[in-house]
Amino acid sequence: MSRVGTTYLNLGTYEQNEHPGAGSQSVDNDNLNGNWKKIDTAIGAAHNADGSHKAAVIHSDDLNSDVADGSTLEQDSSTKKLKIKADGITGAQIGDDIIGKEHIKSDVAGTGLDQDSDGSLKVHVDAATIDIETDALVVQKDALPFDIQIFSSACYAGTATANTPTDLTWKQSDNVYTQKIKCYFSHKTHMAYVKLKAAVKTSNASYNWYVKLLLYEGISLVGSSTDNGANTTYGDNGVPECEISVAVPVPGSVGATLTAIVELMANKSTGVDAEMQNAVLTVTST
Repeated sequence: MSRVGTTYLNLGTYEQNEHPGAGSQSVDNDNLNGNWKKIDTAIGAAHNADGSHKAAVIHSDDLNSDVADGSTLEQDSSTKKLKIKADGITGAQIGDDIIGKEHIKSDVAGTGLDQDSDGSLKVHVDAATIDIETDALVVQKDALPFDIQIFSSACYAGTATANTPTDLTWKQSDNVYTQKIKCYFSHKTHMAYVKLKAAVKTSNASYNWYVKLLLYEGISLVGSSTDNGANTTYGDNGVPECEISVAVPVPGSVGATLTAIVELMANKSTGVDAEMQNAVLTVTST
């Protein structure tokens, strides 16, 4: 028979003074069988009226050791709580296209990569040598290595010794630097050096020839360098007697007008000539 106040049938023995035949009895009756009180309390605390388990009533202490598969999950030996086993998560447990950018840790971006504020990874670019246009990496054209010739001259020898050219020879007959070549060009990104190569000689080995290369940005001198020698003939081995380079200012005003000036001097006030021919001026990125 069913006692008042419970949905469960109490079947079993009754203590003295209990009268099951007298009709339904309240579970609060002091004479109710004590064992049934315990059973009813246990069942009512963990189960619903239909016999199903109530939520959040099974504790870790009550779990059997076989609830964990031992490969992905394991049971703590002392608390009996379930936990993910070390190295238990593999590709088999992670579905395709599951981990999104918002789940990526900030330290995953290594050399050459950046992590955006939204978590996505992207290629690191400096916008000067490499940049991203639309959805592609693009090498900036100004970043490519280059060697630009901004001036050149050539001449032919008038004698067998190749010491007396017929034209395009610059001559200086005193010990004052005098401008012989002046060349304008626009300052571009990644310009690194202005370089001069030229054939130069002196008419007297006791007095050196001198060549100076100057670089201006606007009216400001930003660099200069000199070379000199005592050779009295132009070389015939393909190596110019004069080689000078001047660094282009970095950072400089990209787009500004730069001026390269070549000056020649003889190291004597009179009686000695310094001569220069086959001059080539270039601007390079290295």
